[in-house]
Amino acid sequence: MSDLFFIIFVCFMVSVFVIVIGAVAIDKIFKLTAKKEKKQDFLIDSADEENSSPEFEKVYQKEIVPKLQELENYRLSVIDNYKLKLADNYKRENIFVVSIIIGMLISALGVIMLCFTSGAVFGKIIFFLIGMVIIGIGTFLYIKDDKIKKDFREKTKEELFKPILAFFGNLELIKKETITLKEIRKLGLYKGSQGKTDDDIIVGTYKNVPVELVESKLTLKNHGEDDSYDAQTDNNFKGLIFKCRINKKFCCRVAAGAHAYNVDDKMKIVTLEDTEFNNKFPIYSDNQIEARYLITPSFMERIKNIEDVFTTKHVEFAFNEEYFYLFINYVITNECGAYGLFEVGEIEKTLLNKKIFISVYKQLSSIFSLIDYFKLNENTGL
Repeated sequence: MSDLFFIIFVCFMVSVFVIVIGAVAIDKIFKLTAKKEKKQDFLIDSADEENSSPEFEKVYQKEIVPKLQELENYRLSVIDNYKLKLADNYKRENIFVVSIIIGMLISALGVIMLCFTSGAVFGKIIFFLIGMVIIGIGTFLYIKDDKIKKDFREKTKEELFKPILAFFGNLELIKKETITLKEIRKLGLYKGSQGKTDDDIIVGTYKNVPVELVESKLTLKNHGEDDSYDAQTDNNFKGLIFKCRINKKFCCRVAAGAHAYNVDDKMKIVTLEDTEFNNKFPIYSDNQIEARYLITPSFMERIKNIEDVFTTKHVEFAFNEEYFYLFINYVITNECGAYGLFEVGEIEKTLLNKKIFISVYKQLSSIFSLIDYFKLNENTGL
């Protein structure tokens, strides 16, 4: 039996070595056999020009256009160098799972043959090694593929998204968490959320108003039969959280939307004259009069406009402690083919598409229009 364990240990160590060599070899083969993608002529689509402002058009022509061709050439060179066109996320995950399953089955067959059959050991070890190599190569390609995509997104955000942010104000991308899960729980929204993961975080000022925009995911853990939490989680919210300070005097708390609830006994349901809006956005507040002052017909129209721009029917909002919060729950694919907001570059798609930047401009404009509506940069009453 000790000889058997020794053989299995040797198989494992050899397989690790073979995986590394095999992965490097496959990577080199991909580089040598990659098909060249035909380079596109430098052509900027002007079909959506009427949907942007003249001021943004100047920024686009001056700050973005000069960088596009160089970045497009870089994108094509990455595709040429690494086997690509890259698989989309669905195909990539399927390839990874299939390689793991096939590799485990082949390796398991090798171990079973070692344990329960007689005869030459070498052939059985080969089965084990082949399975491990398949697993290793599938894992290697999955990780490398994902890293190439992420690196390209970061590069385009650095060079193409920052000029758009600068157009709106003194805004920057950061990594540090700003809006906490504890803060969200106090608002009376997304009851039961147990975890929070952030992607893009934008902070700064718009017309001297402090603002925060966070792409975030709130998770809701499922309960087992014994009321204990299991490992499975559901998305309670996935989208954009917008927060800004209101330079207006109000004392009420408001929570509105499908996930709003009475966080304490002081918050009661608010009934508005617009029954359609009321049905879509259940509203809770501890001050009925101030809540009606805040949620005017014009404000309702701007909330509906945000739904149209972000192609979502799941928007929540809140007022609390001099701050306004907006939650835009979405599953969105941008013009560049990426999932999520504010994406200006995806390695599978050409950058020479003006609609990408118009889309991001419209998203930011829609959100910041609420600041303009409330005149949040003015220190006035309601």
